[in-house]
Amino acid sequence: MAPDAPTPEPPARARRLRYPLYLIFLTSYTIVHLKFELDYWTTDHLQFFAKYALADSAEEAFFVAKKVYYTKATWMIALVWMQAAGLRFREALSCSFVLYALELALLFPLRLYTGLNMLLALGFAAESLAARRREAP
Repeated sequence: MAPDAPTPEPPARARRLRYPLYLIFLTSYTIVHLKFELDYWTTDHLQFFAKYALADSAEEAFFVAKKVYYTKATWMIALVWMQAAGLRFREALSCSFVLYALELALLFPLRLYTGLNMLLALGFAAESLAARRREAP
């Protein structure tokens, strides 16, 4: 008996459509960070990190910035180590983004930005788990 012919892989466009939260993540990440860069380089105020927490003084703004840096750094370190451990990029990104969202929830007041990050992280992680189950033999 002849072995089964391999199932053809769907076109790249069809594969991307299976991951709508990944696309939402990429789009929102790009928009948020382009807006931050624009604000950072074109304005002169202390509220660069207002989406995380408001600051009333330069000193408070500095402490908010330190916590923001910490959350971004741990996110990137986790992403790199998860990939080094063998996770595929999309899975490592979703797991490390959950870590980032949890840190936001623990270190900053609950604001729209923090809440939306938490929702996106949980949905993105669920999407990754569903994809892993679909692909499992």
